[in-house]
Amino acid sequence: MKLRPGLAVVCAVVVSAVVPLALPAPAHADPVTKQDLLTLAEAETVFPELAGRHDDGNQDRFNFGMDVPAYWTSPLRCDHQRSYGGTSHATASSYSLSGPDFGFLESIVQFRTKHEARSVLQHYRDYARVCRGRHATDDGDGNAATLQVRAWRPGRVGDEAVGLLDGFTVYGRTQWRRSVVARVGRTVVLTTVEPGRGAGDPDQAVAGARLAVAKLG
Repeated sequence: MKLRPGLAVVCAVVVSAVVPLALPAPAHADPVTKQDLLTLAEAETVFPELAGRHDDGNQDRFNFGMDVPAYWTSPLRCDHQRSYGGTSHATASSYSLSGPDFGFLESIVQFRTKHEARSVLQHYRDYARVCRGRHATDDGDGNAATLQVRAWRPGRVGDEAVGLLDGFTVYGRTQWRRSVVARVGRTVVLTTVEPGRGAGDPDQAVAGARLAVAKLG
């Protein structure tokens, strides 16, 4: 039996009301807590620089948000720093206690909407574009220093990702930081690697960011 067009529409509406649509669950709907951060042991699986003797690694866990971007000293004139707390947040700082210096920072901030989360990544994009290059600054104690800023492409991490590489030079020595800012739904994960030497391995930095994102579920 064929249904008349009008009757077919009515039946479709009735069926859709009886059988609810299968909608995907929002990414990490629960508030962010310190339990969502990578543990030191988990971070060591990607960053062996944190491992070694039992007392070689340490980790501090905080109920902090994130500063975008995280300046070495005072903000550059080409940009304005913003602090993001979102609706929930957590931060961990992992670092080696002996041997070459090595640090890994992870911050997670959950926002009310995806639009707010996207604005964090856009701020990083704008910062890398406007402040690209070398800038004369100081080390906070009046000593001359130089800050280098440039973007890099971390590939696919989460729903979208931005990469930032910056280097701070004082007394002829440059300390690099390689950051990945990734969005998962309305949650933003910032991971920053501070290698003891050089600008750091991009693949290793991406692996750490992906591990942090994967833990959110």
